[in-house]
Amino acid sequence: MEIYELSNFVELHTCDLIHDWLASHKNFEPINKGCSGFDNRTIPFNKINNVEIKRLVNVFRFNITLEARKLFSELLYPDYTDLVYWPDGEAMNVHADSCWLDGLPNYCAHRYSAAVTYLNDNYKGGETYFPKFNYRVKPQKGKVVLFLADLDHQHGVTSITGNRYTMPI
Repeated sequence: MEIYELSNFVELHTCDLIHDWLASHKNFEPINKGCSGFDNRTIPFNKINNVEIKRLVNVFRFNITLEARKLFSELLYPDYTDLVYWPDGEAMNVHADSCWLDGLPNYCAHRYSAAVTYLNDNYKGGETYFPKFNYRVKPQKGKVVLFLADLDHQHGVTSITGNRYTMPI
């Protein structure tokens, strides 16, 4: 099991700035990269139109990539980062980030690892869970959960009561 919980990895003030900007953003673009459930509730890094928010997200991308390189002893590069709004009642089925659940490669087969940053924690539920390991991550603002993207590390998100905001990479 290679799952790392990095508490306070992102400063709370930074989380608040990104969260507040995302929460006030009403023009989410439809995207469909195999995950249509994210349509109209995500902003990809390259579509962030606020210079300060983009700078803060880029600093995170740099810092978490260095941390992942250190923990996994791999030369890694970020390929995708976005900001995601999770409305009340939302959940995510178990999946793997680099392959389909039958083990066949998906559109992200090149991914070695993944991470999720919790930008807020004033909601109930929304835990990231890893069924193979019977492991749950309790959301905490500023925490990053970093894990391998392989089939062994398939994961999901429990149902949310309230509004959850995350920054996956």
